[in-house]
Amino acid sequence: MKPCFGFCLLCFFLILFSSSVCAAESPNIQAKAAVLLDMNSGNILWSKNANEALPPASTTKILSAIMAIEMEELDHLCLISPQAAAVGESSANLSPGEELSLADLLTLALLKSANDACYAMGENVAGSEEFFVYLMNLKAAVLGAEGSTLCNTNGMPNADHVMSAADLATIARYAMHNTVFSDYVGTTYGNTYTGAYQRTAKNTNKLLYRNAYVIGVKTGTTNAAGACLVAAMEKNGRRVIAVVLNSPDRYNECLKLLEYGVENFVNVTWGASDDALGYTVVKKGQEQLVAVVASGRGIATVAKDKVAGCHVVACWCALSAPVAAGEVAGWLSLVDSEGQKLGELNLIVQKSVAKKGIFNWLEKITKD
Repeated sequence: MKPCFGFCLLCFFLILFSSSVCAAESPNIQAKAAVLLDMNSGNILWSKNANEALPPASTTKILSAIMAIEMEELDHLCLISPQAAAVGESSANLSPGEELSLADLLTLALLKSANDACYAMGENVAGSEEFFVYLMNLKAAVLGAEGSTLCNTNGMPNADHVMSAADLATIARYAMHNTVFSDYVGTTYGNTYTGAYQRTAKNTNKLLYRNAYVIGVKTGTTNAAGACLVAAMEKNGRRVIAVVLNSPDRYNECLKLLEYGVENFVNVTWGASDDALGYTVVKKGQEQLVAVVASGRGIATVAKDKVAGCHVVACWCALSAPVAAGEVAGWLSLVDSEGQKLGELNLIVQKSVAKKGIFNWLEKITKD
C-alpha cells in the first residue's frame, strides 16, 4: 500500500451527550481476574489481569456447547458410553447404553453443569472426547483466544487446562450471537425428554433469578479455580459481558461490572454509507478523481464522558492507475478528544479506473 498524503479530513460527528457528563467511578473487584466487554463492538471496557491464564472450571462448557451446536443437529441421538457415565463430580447420573438427544445433553451441560453430559457430547459429535478437545483448541485459536489450553470438555481439574478472562469473554461473545446457545443459557429451568427417564435441570447461574436483565451465561467452580462466572446483560439497548475468575463474591462482582458497563458507556457507529464520502486522486488514470465509500459500519464503545470529544478523521492514500473497484484508498478513523484511535474502517474506491491511453502506450514501448 502506498503512503498517505500529508493531510487528513475532519468529518462532522453528531455529539450524543453533553460534555458535562461526569466520569463514573471504576468498580472495585476482588476477583483474581476480571473483564467487562461490550457484546456489539467487542471492546474491553474494564479489566484486571485480563490475560492471565487461570483454571476456568465449568465456564469451559461455553466453548464445548457452542461447538456441539455448530457441528451436529439438536435431535441427533447420542449413545452414552461407560467412559462418559463414569465422569464424576457435577453429574447428571447418565447410564451406559442410554441414548439422549444432543438437545437434552446441552440442557444438562449448560444448566445443570453436568460433566458427564459434556463428555458424552464430545464423544458423539467428534467420535472421541480427545478429538473434540483438539477441535476446541483450534476453535479457541480461531476466535482469538490463543492464551487458552484445553485438556477436557468440561473444565474438570487439570494443571494444564487454563483460560484467561479475556479469552472467556471473547468466546462468550461469539457464543451469545448464536440464538440456540443464548436460549439455553438464558433459561432458568429445563427438562430432558430422551434417555432412561426425564431429568430436570435448574440453571446454576443465580444472577438469572436475581436480575431480569441478565441473559446468561455460565458458572464454574473447583478448588483450583475458585468461584468463577461469565454473565451477560441486556439493558437499555446495551449488551455487555462480564467475567470474574476466582472471585470471593462472583454474583455481586459480576453484577457490579455489568451495571457499570450498561450505565456508563455508549456505542458509537460511523461509516457504512452508500453515498460517496469523498473523492481521491488517481494518477495516470482515465479519470482523475474516483469516489470512495466506507468498507462497512464501524462500531466502538465509548465512555459517556468522552463522547463529546469524538470525531471522525479520513486519511487518503496515493493511488496510481490501474485501480480495481474495492481497492483500499484510505482509512476512516474514530478518535477521541486526545487523538486516541477508537476504531478504524477502510475507505475503498467505488469503481475501477484504467490507465490513460498514453501511459499504456509508454508502458508497452518500454517493455518492447
